[in-house]
Amino acid sequence: MKRYIVTLLVAIAAPLALSAQVTKQVEVTKNFAPEIGTAKKMEVAPNMVDTITLRPEIDYTITPRSFASALGTHRFQPAKVTYWEYRHQYPFYLKAGLGYPLNTVADFYATTHRADVGYLSGYINHYGQYGKLKYENAADGQFYKDNKSMQMANKVGVTGGKYFGRYTLSGDVFYRMDTYHRFPLHSDYDRRTVDFEDVNLAVSFGDSFANYSHFNFKVYASADFYNDKSQNLIVGEKYQQMNVTAGGAIAREITKRSALSLDVNYKGYYGMQSLKAYKNSLVGATLMYHYRSGGLVNMKVGAKVFYDYNPLDSEKTKRVHAFPYLSLSLNINDKGSFVPYIEVDGDVINNSYYSLVRKNPYVSMLPDGSGKFNVALQSGKALPNTELYNVRFGVSGHTANSKFAYRLYANMSFMNHALYWYNVNQIFFGVESAKRNIWSLCAAVEYKPISQLLVTAEVKGSLYTNFTQNLVADALPPIEAALSVRYTHKKFTVGATMDLYGTTKWTTSQSDKLFDEASTAAPVTKLVTVPAMADLGVYVDWRVGKSCTIFAEGNNLLNMPMYHWVFYRELGASFTAGVKVQF
Repeated sequence: MKRYIVTLLVAIAAPLALSAQVTKQVEVTKNFAPEIGTAKKMEVAPNMVDTITLRPEIDYTITPRSFASALGTHRFQPAKVTYWEYRHQYPFYLKAGLGYPLNTVADFYATTHRADVGYLSGYINHYGQYGKLKYENAADGQFYKDNKSMQMANKVGVTGGKYFGRYTLSGDVFYRMDTYHRFPLHSDYDRRTVDFEDVNLAVSFGDSFANYSHFNFKVYASADFYNDKSQNLIVGEKYQQMNVTAGGAIAREITKRSALSLDVNYKGYYGMQSLKAYKNSLVGATLMYHYRSGGLVNMKVGAKVFYDYNPLDSEKTKRVHAFPYLSLSLNINDKGSFVPYIEVDGDVINNSYYSLVRKNPYVSMLPDGSGKFNVALQSGKALPNTELYNVRFGVSGHTANSKFAYRLYANMSFMNHALYWYNVNQIFFGVESAKRNIWSLCAAVEYKPISQLLVTAEVKGSLYTNFTQNLVADALPPIEAALSVRYTHKKFTVGATMDLYGTTKWTTSQSDKLFDEASTAAPVTKLVTVPAMADLGVYVDWRVGKSCTIFAEGNNLLNMPMYHWVFYRELGASFTAGVKVQF
């Protein structure tokens, strides 16, 4: 009976529209006791559902919603990282050291950077050696009393950059002061100190030229003022020079694998004071085509052209220099293990007085009639600029695990108006200009048997073709070699270096007229041979904390006579120790 009542209630309520609320829930349960007996076929199939559950009935509607999907590409800003973000920089870095014979070294950097704004860095660099050195008398080859041989280099500067999207406005300004001594002379010559000042300002704005898929451009300019504060050989003369540079560069990808670039610039070298007659203007343009196949071929081909104006050039006041450029490498097996390559390039090298001093601080203007080779360095005269043509071909590669890398190549250099250095009266250097050809064979290897150990070796042998009218010696070593070993541990780094130089010949001239204008004696010229040299160095860095390192280094530990410029002997065995701090 209960079953029929519930069924009737459901039938009555079914047509009614109910709101979305729970109205009732009724559960009716019937007890069932099975009996075991003889099976009888029933006339009506029984309903075996013994439990009825009434659930809440809810009135609801379904509103269909459209579904949309977009699988197309859309533009997005690629991820970028600057040098400052890639490598964490401490705001301050300090290196200070003291050594024997008395020498000092100091470096300080203060840096700040914001990825969305720019960077700013100030720095101070110092090196000095204050020991005395015995001089060698060219007449008898004997060493005599110690002479003051102080050398010092000081530099202070500020560099910074401001980001404008992908463009950067950067600038650098520095002041540099160098001091040397003309010590290898036994006379009472009083103009020994050599002092140079250098003030440089450089600015640029544009792209980094790292991605050629968009149009790249950069404009740049610099000014460099040089002042020679030395007491010069020619009494009353003062040498100053101003160098200026201005230019622009553009580059653009023309296909996915090739690009074009163009650089146009002006370089001006202007003498001042006693050098005011010197003016050299160089207008240059470099056009380059870049191609990279993605694996096999990497190529750059183009040309450089310079217009060279020098009114003091005794041979030709106006010149046009043209240099082909080619850099072609073939990654034969696409693994980098065997990569033949060929390179052809060239350049114009300015030979103003300031350029010579940066190469050799002991160079000097010589008075008329003072020696056999005095035609090149005199006030009111000028050396032509050097034309340099290079051709290199060879092979390079590395193993799959990069533990071993090598490079073998031959180099041919053809130079017009190359520099031939010679010595005058032991303390001065002059220079003659003539053609020179250099033929070289070179080999370099790098071996890393374990991640902490690195061994490198390089050797170069050269032959020189001399075209000087006065047969001035080349003053260049026929063989050079360098070997280094470095082991890096999480607590320390230790290493050793060995630099080798073959026997070198120098031309020297002895002129009494330099110190005695009334002298009529002819200059005496001879060759001086500097024996082969080996410079052994050792260095150790010990990290005593996260930001503090103690360093020690020794140089010329074999205590061999070392000469980069004939008669100007370098320090013997020397040691320096100090601390490096980042904070």
